[in-house]
Amino acid sequence: MISRIAGGDPGCSNGNCPTVYVDDQAPDTVIIQGDHLDPTSTAAVGDIPVHEGLLRIPRELIISAYDELTKAQP
Repeated sequence: MISRIAGGDPGCSNGNCPTVYVDDQAPDTVIIQGDHLDPTSTAAVGDIPVHEGLLRIPRELIISAYDELTKAQP
């Protein structure tokens, strides 16, 4: 099951971006939804493998996701 742990900007057209999710089938990873980087920013990062991508998300979202993830720790 994939669950939202942070995000859901009410200013977003559908209310769920940018967002951080967790997948109980892959607990050591997070899924991040956000805006794609513009070509200039992407080029500045360098070569990205075709199976990977870059997303720009607010810093506050990472902090919120971290807080939620650490609550789940034993």
